[in-house]
Amino acid sequence: MSRWRVRLLREVVIKVFEQNRLVHGDFAVGGQPIDLRRIICPLLNVAANFDDLVPLRACEPLTRLVSSRDKETIVFPSSHAGMAASLAAHEKLWPAVGQWLGARDLPTPHHQRRPLPCEEGWDVTVNKSNDRS
Repeated sequence: MSRWRVRLLREVVIKVFEQNRLVHGDFAVGGQPIDLRRIICPLLNVAANFDDLVPLRACEPLTRLVSSRDKETIVFPSSHAGMAASLAAHEKLWPAVGQWLGARDLPTPHHQRRPLPCEEGWDVTVNKSNDRS
């Protein structure tokens, strides 16, 4: 791995993960401070409740930290790798993500929200904040 990649990885691990600077508004990229409150686009936060790499407690605050009116967290009953590669993820999670994205790809802002497949029968936590008025 090249030196700049190692330096970048070290900086991200220390500043973002250990010091939590992104959450505290004290992290900059290219000299520009990153302010999560400035994020106003629709946000889907997908997490796994058995994830040892990115624990659920680290993922959940994101929807509270952004200013998006249309934000949602899906907690999938899986591990980090299982969320990407398991049969259940391919059958249930990724179609739900695709549906969420597709619903926001409509030309009109006043469309009806369809229930996600995950809300229709598998054990998952969905936290919604859909006040796009």
